[in-house]
Amino acid sequence: MRTSLKDIAEYTGLSKSAVSMHLNKHQLAARLSSATRAKIDAAVKKFNYVPSYTARALSSGKTQTIGFVVAELAMPYNSLMASALIDETSKHNVQLLISATKYSPEKEVKCLEDLLSRRADGIIYPLSPPSADTKLYNRLIEEHYPLVMAFNQDKNFHSAVKDSTEAMRQAATFFRRNGADEITIIACDDTLFQSSGEKMYDLFIKACEESGCKSNTEPVDLLNASTIDACLERISRNPPDFLIVQGPLLLTALRHKLQRYQKKFPRIINIIDRWESPPLRDEMLVGVIMCYPDKIIKKAVDILLRLINNPDDDGIPFLVKEPADFLLSWPGDTCENTIDEVKRLMRY
Repeated sequence: MRTSLKDIAEYTGLSKSAVSMHLNKHQLAARLSSATRAKIDAAVKKFNYVPSYTARALSSGKTQTIGFVVAELAMPYNSLMASALIDETSKHNVQLLISATKYSPEKEVKCLEDLLSRRADGIIYPLSPPSADTKLYNRLIEEHYPLVMAFNQDKNFHSAVKDSTEAMRQAATFFRRNGADEITIIACDDTLFQSSGEKMYDLFIKACEESGCKSNTEPVDLLNASTIDACLERISRNPPDFLIVQGPLLLTALRHKLQRYQKKFPRIINIIDRWESPPLRDEMLVGVIMCYPDKIIKKAVDILLRLINNPDDDGIPFLVKEPADFLLSWPGDTCENTIDEVKRLMRY
């Protein structure tokens, strides 16, 4: 016969509520003595007790699950997001339900509907905002369903995003101090990347204006290899002196192109996330704009759990920003944020 919570309580001589508090890692469990907690753990191990999540959900009205909707889990960046979310939710004794849209708008709606039907307590949503034309979008708003946008934002939902504003300004100023009259940026299309509520190119153009440089944008679609190849071909034939490149993969591809045409290497600042691996020893690289997606995920989970545990304290949706850092790697530069600091942040 399967061991129940009642059996553990009777064996230890404790109340069911005390045992439940400890096993569910309730904040009040801290009041239990270490001897009491050890007694419960010993009983759980002795009888191979496994909590009934169904009973727990019926009792609390919560399933201890959080949904995560992603476009394609096979994409390395999405896998890293999922891994970080699993690590973060496990700290709170919460299970993660992952659903993939496969870049289909219809499947995106289906993913959300499935998570709602499975009674997920809330959802972390890193994609573009759900279409305002759908009944589901309006339902989520009307029911004040706990949904947090991550790496993107919507005025009707709480959001946690990157903020590259100051880092971009510092990067443009640095290039200007070192002789730049014009700076080029290679980054994904505006519709695919948002930072602090502003699109990447808008931040870049504003930073160039403030530093006194001309700006030149080279958009690419990360889902369309031909646009990337065409862009890198243009840049490689006539490389600028100063360049900002989004992501280590674009930087590596650009380097190969430049070598093919035997062109001089421009001075490059690479926009990277802390869990990516930049080509730190590349002679082209003079600095990085370091973003921290792990911190964004932590903030998104914290916000979501607060919404779940305090449903009456929903309030007006707010935007939480995680600032990026501009870190120099130019040889001989006196800035405190040297390449050694970059390596430390990358956990080398």
